[in-house]
Amino acid sequence: MSSAHQSALAAFAREVFHCPEDVAGGIAAAAVERAYQPGGVIIRQGDRCAETYLLTLGRARAAAVGRTGNAILLYDYAPGDLFGATVQPGARSETEVTALETARAAVFAALDFLRLLERHSCVGLALSRMLLARLRGSTERIIDRNTLSAVGRIHAELLRRAEPHNWTISPPPVLAALALDLQTTRETVSRAVSALERRGVIRRTAQALIIVAPKRLEGLIE
Repeated sequence: MSSAHQSALAAFAREVFHCPEDVAGGIAAAAVERAYQPGGVIIRQGDRCAETYLLTLGRARAAAVGRTGNAILLYDYAPGDLFGATVQPGARSETEVTALETARAAVFAALDFLRLLERHSCVGLALSRMLLARLRGSTERIIDRNTLSAVGRIHAELLRRAEPHNWTISPPPVLAALALDLQTTRETVSRAVSALERRGVIRRTAQALIIVAPKRLEGLIE
């Protein structure tokens, strides 16, 4: 890795882990950077995984294919997210992680990452927060799936994905992918989103989906 890339990765690590410069430099030195094209496989389901990934650019998605061939979407990863062998190095991956767009990741040997966890409390704290956030999101979706209608789940998911400071989802969600996430049909999602647009609750542009009236949208969840 060039010195410029090393410096950029150290700055990124400092922001993610909220650590001093020397610690960030040590984190960056333990990693190599890899690039992935849209649709590229980062981790293959069923393969043994002995690496920990810190996404630095783009988005990635973790999904699992069941015995019947149905895909279950689990998580979407954004820059700053960790995934891969964070706890059990060498275990078979239960998910397949693919790049949704051009992506880059800082890749650590899992044992090296475990040493960073042992050595620096800031790394362990950041990982704990990420895992708790994923658990909370998974719990919310399980509750929604068992208590809300399909349209209610769509409304709740739009609120969940929006940035709270401006109620914007950027880039706008792909309706087919949103339907797969919520285990419903694309037609159901399309009708629900179009109805929200007609009522002035949301507005769509090429760059973003904007929730114009978040309180009204929250009131429609049922």
